[in-house]
Amino acid sequence: MVGTAGTVNINVQVSPDQVKAFLVLRSDHNYSGLTEYDFFLVLTQTRIKITPSTKQRVAKLMAMIRDGVIPPEPFLISEGYPPVESSDQEFILDEKYSSTKHPADDEEVINFYEQHKLITAEAGAVIGTIRSRQAGQDGLDVYGNPLKPKAKSVMVRLGENVALDPDGTTVRATVDGQVIFHNNKISVRTVLEVNGDIDFQTGNIDSATNVVIHGSVRDLFIVRGKRNIYVKGMVEAAYLFADGDITLVGGVKGREKALLEANGNIHAKFLNFAYLHAGGDVQIAKEAINGAIICNGWIDLSRGCLIGGHAFGLKGADIKSIGSPTGVKTVVGVGFNPLIYRQILQIDADIKKDKALVQKIRTSVEPLMQYLKRLTNAQREKATELLFHAETVENHIRKKEEEKKKLLASFPPTDEVELRVTTRIFPNTLILIGDRFSLIQEEIKGPVKLQLKQVQGVKELVLINQLTASIRSLPCGHLDLDVLDIPLRPEIAQPGVKSKDHVQNN
Repeated sequence: MVGTAGTVNINVQVSPDQVKAFLVLRSDHNYSGLTEYDFFLVLTQTRIKITPSTKQRVAKLMAMIRDGVIPPEPFLISEGYPPVESSDQEFILDEKYSSTKHPADDEEVINFYEQHKLITAEAGAVIGTIRSRQAGQDGLDVYGNPLKPKAKSVMVRLGENVALDPDGTTVRATVDGQVIFHNNKISVRTVLEVNGDIDFQTGNIDSATNVVIHGSVRDLFIVRGKRNIYVKGMVEAAYLFADGDITLVGGVKGREKALLEANGNIHAKFLNFAYLHAGGDVQIAKEAINGAIICNGWIDLSRGCLIGGHAFGLKGADIKSIGSPTGVKTVVGVGFNPLIYRQILQIDADIKKDKALVQKIRTSVEPLMQYLKRLTNAQREKATELLFHAETVENHIRKKEEEKKKLLASFPPTDEVELRVTTRIFPNTLILIGDRFSLIQEEIKGPVKLQLKQVQGVKELVLINQLTASIRSLPCGHLDLDVLDIPLRPEIAQPGVKSKDHVQNN
């Protein structure tokens, strides 16, 4: 429905059950000249009943507009309440699983992404209670009309994977899964299955079990799964976090916002402008363009192209082609985790700084200690204090070296990792293996294999032609913080969600 305020059309959306009405404002329109009366006129034109609560919401909306804020999501302007159905028994879902979240009147941001209807529970969790019959009660729609309850008198039935406590009222899940309450039957399904898209109809997903999505995941929505996530459609600029694997039949069109993290493997058809972090392997069937891939396993792009962006595979990589004829910068690293290696390089920088301090102290103080009797009490005290500080710093250096040693132990031996390229490597490709790097300045035709080898006692990046078995060394340098360019991990751009809510993989 569309109402007119002054010369501006404003869309009014009413929920299917007619219990909620929303105003949809466009960011490219100017609403500064409107008054509260204009909004009341829109509501009157669309037959929405104006109540004291509606007046408060209009006042709040006007305050936001005066502050130059246009609500990015539909603004709740009127709210009724559904009817209460009568029944012989009623199942009351535990409040922690409630899919309807009403913000307090003084909240400035409503997270519509969290208005979800899909509920999951862990094994043993109380999912609700059964209580005896209550009489039906009328509801009220946003037009001010009564909503009559449907006449029904049925019993709550227990389905699969639920159990009733000895008290006869408490219902528990016996497995991890999706809570289903349909036709007064309560059950738990071991796979959370979404028949359409993840959007405002479903809200965010936070599942204790496997998640199967038959549609796509729309912009800014979050899908979390304690097992595997399987998406048959596309992933837009969304956020997926899985304790297991993430499998995408389609690809990712991330627009530099998408974030996918899995403790297991990630499989996708293609990758555009997205950030992937996997505890296992990453497999991309076609192209990966301007993305960021970090995995503790193997990167498999054996049938696809890596164009722009960054790709780091701890155990190695197999890529059809790297870069493009236009020379877009592309970074590929194997044999290390860049996030951990950045810590190592920072430790090296700290150790170097600390050693310089110790050397400066000992160079200036230790010669004086040979003439201890000639020093005043204050000089002896100061010298002793400086030497004690030097010993403290040396202890700190030893701890840092142990920390570095443990971090390095998480990497595989460099002679066990390799980068395989089937067709070609284009210029302006930066290759990083272990602690060495090489910038490719001329096209290299495949199939080739790049490894880090000891050549006459010196570590060198070598290129092995797999057709002729010829070997040649590439010009290389030591990897440092200036060379190790790691893209920033996207922040969740959803109202009320903090970065710490993300899943982290090391």
